[in-house]
Amino acid sequence: MSARGIGLCFMLGLSGCGAAPTKSPNSSLGSASEVERLLPLENNTVFSYITTDEAEQTGIYVMEISRPRAALAELKVAGKVFRRSISKDGVQAASGGYVLHSPLSADAKWKGEFGDVSVKSMSRTIKVPAGNFGDCVETYESVTTSDYTKSATSVFCPGVGMVYYKVEGEQDGVMLSQKLELKSYGPRFVVGTK
Repeated sequence: MSARGIGLCFMLGLSGCGAAPTKSPNSSLGSASEVERLLPLENNTVFSYITTDEAEQTGIYVMEISRPRAALAELKVAGKVFRRSISKDGVQAASGGYVLHSPLSADAKWKGEFGDVSVKSMSRTIKVPAGNFGDCVETYESVTTSDYTKSATSVFCPGVGMVYYKVEGEQDGVMLSQKLELKSYGPRFVVGTK
């Protein structure tokens, strides 16, 4: 597998993240939980991220969110759909690991999509192309196997969702790095609607 192909595989692990700044009409969890506040996953929203790889080449990563049911979010990336379960415990990937898990605290830890996750900051401030964000939660996920190493840093901001993601790893002696920074987010535009 090429370095680009391995990088894409690493990138697909992040696709459980993103959100929009509006209240979900199908929330079954009552008032917004801390996890919902940091990862709202609102229906009909679109996020675009500037991507940068280990060679400093840039691109774009676009994700569209839909909510067919209150307890399910679907994230569409390049025609592929990734499902996320929403509950009072947090946002969970189809693999069983959590993107974000409640309760969130400075010493929180949980099983993630590919490794062990820990909270690194409960008050991260970050600047990305979409703007400046504060009071964000930064998480770190990592795994080491006999075949590869992989780690990811994610930043989730209130009312927005994931604004930053960086994954690094090594497989077959090839070092890889992919970074996403939020460029824009908002409602999906549909031609012919008011």
